[in-house]
Formats: sequence, structure tokens, C-alpha cells
Amino acid sequence: DENGEFECAAMIVRDLVVFPRMMTPILIDAGLNYSAIQSALKKYETLVAIYIVDQENEGEENFDFLPIGTEISVGKIMALPEGDYSALIQGRRRVEILAVVQDEPFIRVRVRVVQEKESNDRQIKALMRTSKDLFVKCVHLDKSLSDESQLFAMNIQDPSWLTDMISSAITISPTDRHKLIVEIDPRKRLKLLNSILAQELDVLELEEEIQAKIQNEVDKTQRDYYLREQLKAIQAELGENDLFINEISDLREQVKNKRLHE
Repeated sequence: DENGEFECAAMIVRDLVVFPRMMTPILIDAGLNYSAIQSALKKYETLVAIYIVDQENEGEENFDFLPIGTEISVGKIMALPEGDYSALIQGRRRVEILAVVQDEPFIRVRVRVVQEKESNDRQIKALMRTSKDLFVKCVHLDKSLSDESQLFAMNIQDPSWLTDMISSAITISPTDRHKLIVEIDPRKRLKLLNSILAQELDVLELEEEIQAKIQNEVDKTQRDYYLREQLKAIQAELGENDLFINEISDLREQVKNKRLHE
């Protein structure tokens, strides 16, 4: 409606956060989520991903979810041999969860589109530059991050898009992902992201330092072993083929025995 509110099917997400504009594959069980997706596809509607908060028992009917979700579109569903399904989904925009209007045979919710503040002042530009610099350093140290993701991030000029792209790319805890998805102020989200990136960079640098020390120890051990084996081979070669060395060894043995008798 004119207030940006609408109703749609909801998909429960526990171990994943779908950031706006980002695409990701998802595993779907044959339950509420599958029914919700099938309904949305038949009606050519989008869905909303709602994020479960600290639920120990996945079978509980009553659950708490974050106040902010993600409007998503779903591609074609593929059946898997195990009986589950997979699909490629793409985040569209943040939405505020206003109410659950249906819980059977799948969940439907009423939501309001989040209108993010648009700003590109000096502080925003400085925060974005810091985000990009930290992300580049993380890419250089983390083999799971591709050079293409670095190039993609460097060309993003929108602060909201930048934070969501980097948040989706890096390996961070579910708690941090939840903090990033519910923060609707791009300025505050950039500050939060930079704090997370700085912590991640510290861990990556420590891991590299530890790996370097381990590699140095391995290289030294291998080098020492190689030198010992070379020395053994030389000694064996000399012991078998050099008569002069054999005579010297015999003389040394004779002198040693003579001293013992005296």
C-alpha cells in the first residue's frame, strides 16, 4: 500500500542471512518453507526471510525472530536425492516484520519496507574507504575470498550496498550477521562492519603468523633430515669405496687398543 506495507509468505531461516542484492543457494526441507515457496511461485509473489533468534529446539512451534527480515525472490526449485530441495534465492530489500497473519499450512506475515536514509557526506565516504581497505586486506589473507569480490567491492559507491556485499562475503558469526541485517542506518552499519572487519583482520593476521612459524619449523626439519641423509650417503660411499679412509680407521682402532693395554 501507500505506506509500503504488504502481506506475503515467509520462509524461516536459521543458519543464514540473506542480505539485499545478494544471491545464495539454500537448502529447503519438505515442510513450512517448501509450502511457502510453492505458494509464492504460483502467485508470482516474493517472500520474506525471517530470522530465528537463539532457538535450541528446532521443532518448537513458538519461536522468536528478528524484527527485520529480507524480501527475497526465489528461482527454480530442484529436488535432491535425500528428499530435500534446493533453490537459488536473491535478497531484494530490508522489511520490518509487523505481524504474523497466518501460521498454517505455512507462515504469512505483514511487513513494511524499510526506507533507508540516503547520505553520502564526508564521514560516509571515509567510513566506506575504511571498509574497502579492511576488506582488501582480508581478501589477501583469506583464501576463501575471491579477487573478484574485492574488485566488485571497490566499484560500489552506495554505502548500504557496500556493507551488505561485504557482510555477505566474509566469514562472521551468525550473531554479527544478525546485527548487520537489523541495523537500518547505513552510517551505523558501516561503523559496525568496520569493527567486525578489524577483528576479522586481527584473527587472519594471527593465523598467518602461526602458519608461517609452523612452515618454518617444517622446512627446518625437512632440511635437517635431508642433510643427515646426505651425510649418511656420503659416509656410506666413503666407507665402501675409499681404501685410504678404511686404513685410517684401522690405524685409529689400533692406537685406541694400544692405549687401553698400556
